[in-house]
Amino acid sequence: MNLLQDFIEKTNKEGIYVKNVNSLIKRIVKSLSIKNTKLSKILGVSPSLFSKWLNSDVAIPVDSFNSLLSIVKQRKISTDKLMFSTRGGNGIRSCFIPKTLSTDLAYFIGYLLGDGCLYKNDYIISISFKESIECEKILSILNKLFFIKTKPKNYMTYLEVKINSKILHLFLSKVFGFPLGKKKGKVRTPSIILNSPPNIKINFVRGFFNADGCLCETEKTYSLMFKQSTKMILEEIKDIMLEFEIKMNGPYYDKQNDAWLLGTWKRDTINNLKDILSINAAVVQPG
Repeated sequence: MNLLQDFIEKTNKEGIYVKNVNSLIKRIVKSLSIKNTKLSKILGVSPSLFSKWLNSDVAIPVDSFNSLLSIVKQRKISTDKLMFSTRGGNGIRSCFIPKTLSTDLAYFIGYLLGDGCLYKNDYIISISFKESIECEKILSILNKLFFIKTKPKNYMTYLEVKINSKILHLFLSKVFGFPLGKKKGKVRTPSIILNSPPNIKINFVRGFFNADGCLCETEKTYSLMFKQSTKMILEEIKDIMLEFEIKMNGPYYDKQNDAWLLGTWKRDTINNLKDILSINAAVVQPG
């Protein structure tokens, strides 16, 4: 799936702009046998504004950009990323959107579903971390994929990253179907992930495990578990692991904690999972 195309189509009326695409617009216009004045009329804008889209860095609204692509009768975007903004000029609320679903993006989606939240009445994304190693990894992915730079807030027992980005918020909710507000009973594996190759699926599970997983090792107990308030996503994780010939037990309902558990107590299975999921010290917990 072309994530850029999907994002543009699903945010057509959200007041988003595409930045720095004048060279792409020039190529589109060149391929058409329509005069600029007529083209601007079709798009419902003034010739002077259309000229700015062609010859300067003035951002173009997503709906106009989408209309321009539809006139060409092909929506292939010849770039790996496009930068979007919430303003027509050089606004500070800018963000890249990747074209394809990479392993880094799959990991980020998995972690966010486990320990993240999209505010319902605001464009804020909140992510919690028990360990700094995971926080650093997610911050690196945010910068690499979306050109978002931020710093965590330390609350002694955990770290929190808050991102105020309408563009990223819409990307996650519109393209990946993230639930808004309270997640209980709503967390699902995005269909894009379920229909992806094995390397994408396993990186999604890695991110999800590092957020909601636990490896317990004591003299008497050896277990690996996923813990979640939504049963369905654990069933989907279970099916994904079967594709890697890993059989998990559950999900079981934990009445005391009002949560669902998916796990295994077999040492061989756990050792395989430690390799497949690249489990690090951050998620190894005693007893």
